[in-house]
Amino acid sequence: MKLFSNTNPESQNKIISRSLLKIAAVDREWLETATETPKHGEFWLCDILKETAQGRGLKGLFIVKPIKPIPVVDKSPQIVHLIPGMYTEEVLDTGVVVVTPHRQDRNWVMPLHHKSLLAELRGAHAVVVNLGGDLWPLKRVRPPGKVINDDKDISTDE
Repeated sequence: MKLFSNTNPESQNKIISRSLLKIAAVDREWLETATETPKHGEFWLCDILKETAQGRGLKGLFIVKPIKPIPVVDKSPQIVHLIPGMYTEEVLDTGVVVVTPHRQDRNWVMPLHHKSLLAELRGAHAVVVNLGGDLWPLKRVRPPGKVINDDKDISTDE
């Protein structure tokens, strides 16, 4: 995700992101012990530790822990844009769409305009690209691979 220095002097969150459609803040405990921290505008691979105010739309935020910076070659971060057909998606009962790329060997990012459209189509407030890690602790009413349609589960598994 793309990380920024927070310009709000009253905020306790010094490094934030808007890449998920819902604000994300870098974990303060991680910041206290980190030997390398994200610089303004850098892309980093991050773990989502938790979502505050789950299921309450844009209230709350994601707490993230940066893992490593995305390499930059010739002043360009080495990322690949996801487009429809390159991933599967799961809509969580908390209003988050989790997108999992078919290939896990790239630094994938989904353009914000595509995330916004996907969130609108799915009635969600946030879109997360899963690059192979476990999902943060969350309430999961629907089993993975299920889509809710008119209050009936319809399996997407063949």
